[in-house]
Amino acid sequence: MDIYPVLDLRGGQVVHAVAGQRHRYQPVQSCLTGSTDPVDLLKVMQDRLGLNQFYVADLDGIQNNAPDWKTLVRLSQLSATLLIDAGFRQIDDARRLQSQGLISDAGVRPILGTESFEYLHTLTPEDFDNPVISVDLRAGQLQVADPAIARSVEPLELIRMLADRGFQELIVLDVAAVGTGQGIPTLPLIRSIQSMHAGLRIVSGGGVRSEQCLRDAWRSGLDGLLVASAIHSGSLGRAEFERIRQLES
Repeated sequence: MDIYPVLDLRGGQVVHAVAGQRHRYQPVQSCLTGSTDPVDLLKVMQDRLGLNQFYVADLDGIQNNAPDWKTLVRLSQLSATLLIDAGFRQIDDARRLQSQGLISDAGVRPILGTESFEYLHTLTPEDFDNPVISVDLRAGQLQVADPAIARSVEPLELIRMLADRGFQELIVLDVAAVGTGQGIPTLPLIRSIQSMHAGLRIVSGGGVRSEQCLRDAWRSGLDGLLVASAIHSGSLGRAEFERIRQLES
């Protein structure tokens, strides 16, 4: 199971995401460093945690359709794998990753989130070299920007549609759980997905608080786990992540 530290960006800083209440997010306070600069934080997590895959949520893009290209370019110049959600509304928005010079190799992959992307009903893996699709939830309710998809659609129904089209990797994230430290609420849904679509690679997170959460996620069969608050508080570090790796060896 891969661990993805999360960098939530706003105004060129890393902020602390809590319960999806984005208007209240404040600059992160981390036990790893006093800096809120995204490059500083990424480098220190590489060094202190031994991790090299990161999830980047550009809140300027997600909320205001104004991605922070300057910061994203700075991050892309580091030796790290980045999954980037910048609130892409259409496929041409995601293609700007290329025009901005962010996608020069396999190190940067765009995330197309259901809460932002407006053309999910016609999207195929071939439209953008098999992007990562984020199935965005809030308190268990699917968040959908595509007007052609009913807001009442169940998450499993949408995931079935995506799997049938050939998408191979999904993020399933309930933003209401992020930063709460109350455990990962998506794990029952993850198990249902895996029973239906065993070949899907699934990443999730939200609410991670302890090593027990890591073990629960690993036992559920998750391929990747998003973690932020527990890293910055010091609840999870290199030792805990290495013990999870040892379970897989």
